[in-house]
Amino acid sequence: MATQGIVFRYVYFWSNPITWGGEFPPIDGDLVYIPPGLHLLVDVDETALLSAVIVQGSLIFPSGPTPDHVRKFSAHYVLNNGGYIEAGTEA
Repeated sequence: MATQGIVFRYVYFWSNPITWGGEFPPIDGDLVYIPPGLHLLVDVDETALLSAVIVQGSLIFPSGPTPDHVRKFSAHYVLNNGGYIEAGTEA
């Protein structure tokens, strides 16, 4: 097998305005929908307080530069509706 079990994903970065249609990232009270096929990498240390996040694609929290690095993702509700959420490490 050419990839030897490695999974490749083309991701959109939370911090990139292109991810949000050329606009700014979500603000307090917004609802975020991650459709199937979209892989969203949360590359910021803190997000706005979202009303809800609906995940049908992928929501990925990368590890930080140090083992004790903290990211704050705030939402009243997170609904994983057949999507993929990756946070933390196996350790």
